[in-house]
Amino acid sequence: MTDDLSPLRFVIQQLGVFAVPGYRIVVYGDEFKPRHCDFDSAAVLLEALGEAVPELDLSQLLLNPMQEGQGSIVFEGEMLLSEKQLSTLGLK
Repeated sequence: MTDDLSPLRFVIQQLGVFAVPGYRIVVYGDEFKPRHCDFDSAAVLLEALGEAVPELDLSQLLLNPMQEGQGSIVFEGEMLLSEKQLSTLGLK
């Protein structure tokens, strides 16, 4: 059985510059309103991404862009995601 894939805009943002910054994943581009899920730490975010989107090269993420003066965007791009992947990321 294969899940139908939806082309979605996928954005990961850093939330603040705390000792342990939080992160938010936002997806939009389908018939639903934009959806988001927050993560308490980079470790939790990376674990969820590794499980849900194993083909994503996690080494390319700039996990503390605000510290580098780059703004809050960690990653943005178009992705094909299934309902199961969205659920794994807390986006259902």
